[in-house]
Amino acid sequence: MLTSVSPAIVQSGLTHVLTNPQLVVSSLLTASKYTSRSKRYYYKTSNINNNNNNNRILIRTKNSNNVKQQKPSNNNIYKYNLSKDNEIDKLNYQTRTYSSSNKTNLMYKNDYDHQVVGYSLLPVINKLQENAALIGSEITLPQIVVIGSQSSGKSSVLENLVGRDFLPRGSGLVTRRPLILQLNKSEGQEEWGEFGHTGNIKFTFEGIKQEIEAETSRVAGPNKDISPEPIVLKIYSPNVVPLTLVDTPGITRVPIGDQALNIEEKIRTMITEYIQNPNCIILAVTSANQDIVTSDAIQMARNIDPLGQRTIGVLTKIDLMDKGTDALDILLGNTIPLKLGFVGVVNRSQSDINLNKPIHTMLKDEMKFFESHPVYNRILHQAGTKYLAQKCNKILTKHIRETFPLVKSQIKQLIKKYQQELEKYGDPIPERQVDKQRLLYQHLNKFATQFTQDLEGNDELNTDNINGGARIRYVFSKAFKANKEKPFEWLTDQQLRVALRNASGLRSTMFIPQKTFDSLIKSQIERLKEPALICSELVLDELLRILIHVESDTLARFPVLRDRIVEVSNNVLRKLLNPTNEMISSIVDAESNFINTSHPNYLVEMNKLMSAAANTNDHSYQYEQPKPAPPAQQSSGILSRIFGSGSKTTDKPHTTNPNNVHNNPHHKHHQKPQEMYGLDESMTEDERRQIHLLRNLLMAYYNIAQFNVQENTMKIINLSLIEKAKHVLQKELVSQLYDENLVEHLLRENELVMAKRNECIYKLEILKKAKKSLSAEVKELPLNLY
Repeated sequence: MLTSVSPAIVQSGLTHVLTNPQLVVSSLLTASKYTSRSKRYYYKTSNINNNNNNNRILIRTKNSNNVKQQKPSNNNIYKYNLSKDNEIDKLNYQTRTYSSSNKTNLMYKNDYDHQVVGYSLLPVINKLQENAALIGSEITLPQIVVIGSQSSGKSSVLENLVGRDFLPRGSGLVTRRPLILQLNKSEGQEEWGEFGHTGNIKFTFEGIKQEIEAETSRVAGPNKDISPEPIVLKIYSPNVVPLTLVDTPGITRVPIGDQALNIEEKIRTMITEYIQNPNCIILAVTSANQDIVTSDAIQMARNIDPLGQRTIGVLTKIDLMDKGTDALDILLGNTIPLKLGFVGVVNRSQSDINLNKPIHTMLKDEMKFFESHPVYNRILHQAGTKYLAQKCNKILTKHIRETFPLVKSQIKQLIKKYQQELEKYGDPIPERQVDKQRLLYQHLNKFATQFTQDLEGNDELNTDNINGGARIRYVFSKAFKANKEKPFEWLTDQQLRVALRNASGLRSTMFIPQKTFDSLIKSQIERLKEPALICSELVLDELLRILIHVESDTLARFPVLRDRIVEVSNNVLRKLLNPTNEMISSIVDAESNFINTSHPNYLVEMNKLMSAAANTNDHSYQYEQPKPAPPAQQSSGILSRIFGSGSKTTDKPHTTNPNNVHNNPHHKHHQKPQEMYGLDESMTEDERRQIHLLRNLLMAYYNIAQFNVQENTMKIINLSLIEKAKHVLQKELVSQLYDENLVEHLLRENELVMAKRNECIYKLEILKKAKKSLSAEVKELPLNLY
């Protein structure tokens, strides 16, 4: 067998000497790049023996069949002065020592013979793979996912790895569900398969084909539709390398038959869900007789793994390339660099398949092809199905070992998650009547307790929404806001002017009449009743909101009991609302019916306002003793003392001229309202100041009254509605619902909750088994796996 040696063994002008004293050292020289079109050299070693003088090194050129043998000289030194190859820029070498007593061949660093690992580790991950398929894709397991287009030869690669025909074949889309393929090396000669959905039933390889088709049709339908639900297939054979692969549907572009028009998008989405897992190794299968740049598999892999850190490229149909062409640059990573490299394989042709050519025969032909090929024989140690299987085995095993801590952590988190969910669903309903009654009482008491806790606040951090008692406090602060900002906006200056003049009547007075002030302030205080009653309604709404929140957390499993608790609680709260509103109305009425102008705070504000008004008048006007004025022109009380005479205008004397419009009976009914009520003249400056002062005095007293109403309203609502509800709710629930005759009816469980509880129990069992299997002893793996 001829094996490639780089023509750059000797760099420019340098002579390499191969010595063989006592057969202690054999030198193996390889090159990482073979792009030169100049001479290629091959060597063969055989019968290395201490006493054998027939050692030969065969040197042949690529374009010549002439072979020149060189005998070693007497001092056993072989010298070769080789020309420099300018296109090879890297030279790797490795020295190996062999026993002089054994005949052996040189081994390459990447030769995987007798180095298969993972016999104890892969079964663990296989079991986890089965468990993950049962509970969904919540565990990001390390796995190799096979992707490729329909015509890439993906199915043939999988069958080559197994060594048997076992996949359904046909036109169009055949693989319509992901297939989790677990290869297990058995000790005996028997070969069989088992499916995850059928238990321990053994299938022949022909039976495997039929079961895959039947199970696919059962889930995805008889047509050409696809389903993301995987099929788990375990192969047991003495001829396989331990390995786990996930076969995905082939990428197709044109829908056929009754396939969905977006079939390509659906397939790509399914594949993406698998390969976007950071623990996934992507096995991108591409036909060598197509442009690698346009490969669907390579494009999808690069979208998810742009640096090529976890992608293995597989070139199929390498024997069908056009004459004179080869894929060496691709296989050596010069075209598309992948950290895990490319592997070339030869599959059975359609003619071979039709003739039922055995796969083991094809594998022998594959090896012969690479051995005899003038280009590929130099990378013989890195080509073929056997190398691909061993490479995948080592990469996956190392990847599993590296990701074990993460998988363990995920399983622990999932166990905690489902345990918490199971607690929410509660234990199954007990059988004994007394236990059922106890369970009913516990739920009634728990509901009332949770209601109280939500009102008083709890330790749960919620940064998204204000809830519970905090919302009620917000209602208290905003209920009177509108009335507090502009309470006298409805009262115009003209109305106050009329009130002041009406207060004077026929006589002038030194003070604002108490009745006038009381009437104005009373009407405004009564306006506080509406927001106060609205406040109690809003608080009731918040209490009902809390009830809904409590029942959704604790009573979802018992819909009948939930409805009855909500009904009773609603009735209790609404019964408390009426007496609360009555008390609120009473305190507003009390505030409006007794206007206490002797309130200390009001007196302080009034003195400040009076002093400010007097100072303004002294600085603006020269004080003169007011002259007697007609009754309609006289100002009243304290306002007159502060602002002086009522008006600066003088009235013209009335005449008896019949033409005077004021005395004309025919014109009387056409007078303006102001003229009819003595307000025909414009407002004087003094009147404006009087109105301004009156507004300020009203505002000063209103602030006191509004504070009293708001403060007392909050206290009444808290005492009569909130605190009362906290104390009577539990008693009312127990008195109305804790009845042994109602237990069976009230504890009728929601079927959906029962199903979710059973699902949680099922998943917890699987996860605990997975955790136990991970705790088993795992053998240490070699450091240099690839």
